[in-house]
Amino acid sequence: MFKKYDYGSDAANIEKYGSKIPPSLNVGDIKKVPIAMFVGLQDDLADPVDTRNLRSSLNTVSFYQEYDQMDHGSFLIGKNMDYFSDVIAQLHKANEEALVYIQ
Repeated sequence: MFKKYDYGSDAANIEKYGSKIPPSLNVGDIKKVPIAMFVGLQDDLADPVDTRNLRSSLNTVSFYQEYDQMDHGSFLIGKNMDYFSDVIAQLHKANEEALVYIQ
């Protein structure tokens, strides 16, 4: 479950949301942001079952790929960069779409 930003104090949250606890964020309400998901199948922090469920809740997933033998840190450490060609391809795609949108 995702929540809106937590301002860190009960008073600030009450002022912003009318509650001490930030309200839930419905990811299904995301309408215009293309989302690319790069998923490590050995990820204990963003479990593949959870990411599949999240994917089904999102309306704007433009790319989803699961990578074997990768966990949460694999995308940061860079020991295995096999996934990076997919990252570059998604960046090129987003850039081309942005240029069309601007023109």
